[in-house]
Amino acid sequence: MRPIVLLDTFRKSIVRIIQKILNKIFTEKHIRKELNFAGLPGNSTSTPIHIVNNLIEYVKEEKIEMWILLQDIRKAFNSVSIISIKKALGRFQVPRKIAAFILELYSKRNIKVITKYGMTEGFEAKEEIDKGEIISLLVW
Repeated sequence: MRPIVLLDTFRKSIVRIIQKILNKIFTEKHIRKELNFAGLPGNSTSTPIHIVNNLIEYVKEEKIEMWILLQDIRKAFNSVSIISIKKALGRFQVPRKIAAFILELYSKRNIKVITKYGMTEGFEAKEEIDKGEIISLLVW
């Protein structure tokens, strides 16, 4: 049987509040550029997918060669480092205090796991975004 690590409820709640505020700002001020908006409310990956499908249909009809490079990022959020998060927050011009707060949430975290044998000794988590973390779409 594998132990389950529960996410810190306080951290998750605070990040959700921050994400909602930043989403509103990003949407109103058009901070995301070109097609980099899939993580914002009311948007999805369907637009880029339709564009690629239209391109494929066009090159088939015109008998033109086209190369497509795809990146599988299903597991990418397991490995977004604190350095990448800091760069993303800077690129989106997130105010320094908010950026510092977000970075602190993911830095030097000590984790203990409750098992059927009791609490484990603490260990320091990697400084990265956890898989499924709600802020991951915003800063990736």
